[in-house]
Amino acid sequence: MHTAIKLKHKVNSDKIVISLPEIKKLIGREIEILILVEGEIEDSSCPPRALQNSPHIAGSVILDEEAVQKIMESRFR
Repeated sequence: MHTAIKLKHKVNSDKIVISLPEIKKLIGREIEILILVEGEIEDSSCPPRALQNSPHIAGSVILDEEAVQKIMESRFR
């Protein structure tokens, strides 16, 4: 059986402190913390990983980021 505790928190720094009465009951137990974020968190100035090339792969080609972006935009209209 699993028990879930749901918290909503706006991140203001690179540290999150959880202080709840329920936490005392968890001392000594193994827990798993999941962080769910709505939307993307990657830098949108970089092309998606699927479009990035590796010089170590045979047949790899350098893609024009702007051209690929236009293709992707027109594809999903």
